[in-house]
Amino acid sequence: MKIINLLILFVFIGLAACSEDDAAQIPNDKSSLLQTGQGEFNDVLDDIKKGEKTSDSFTIFAVKVENNILLIDVGYAGGCETHEFELIWPEVIITIYPYQFGVILNHNANGDLCEAFIKETLSYDLTDNPLGLNDQSIQDMKITIINGSDPDNAVSNRE
Repeated sequence: MKIINLLILFVFIGLAACSEDDAAQIPNDKSSLLQTGQGEFNDVLDDIKKGEKTSDSFTIFAVKVENNILLIDVGYAGGCETHEFELIWPEVIITIYPYQFGVILNHNANGDLCEAFIKETLSYDLTDNPLGLNDQSIQDMKITIINGSDPDNAVSNRE
């Protein structure tokens, strides 16, 4: 009976050591803002079309723009290392109104092999955008985030 109690105790300790709450305390680097460059964007998009992953695995759940802030709800496995996201923004947009963008989001897990599932909202300030969009254009635009690890997981803020 003591052995069973000890095993149960070890299981609970193991679960607590890698709980989502603990993992969520690992700081994530959200400083990689809008990276522009049509050449870089096209190169990464070509790699994705060829089936080459340009990113560590993650999932995009939702995308929205509020008060000129792009909010992207993502989830990924980890919890032991700092994770970084890079948003690759093209220089060319579809010029019908509202403006339409395809943007690539890449994830660098920095070799994190932990298995907690982290959910977080990435935020990017669109007011300093390189395309010179005004506030109304930012609110009206349709932006599709393409997942660099899974192009089938592309999510838009509008239908």
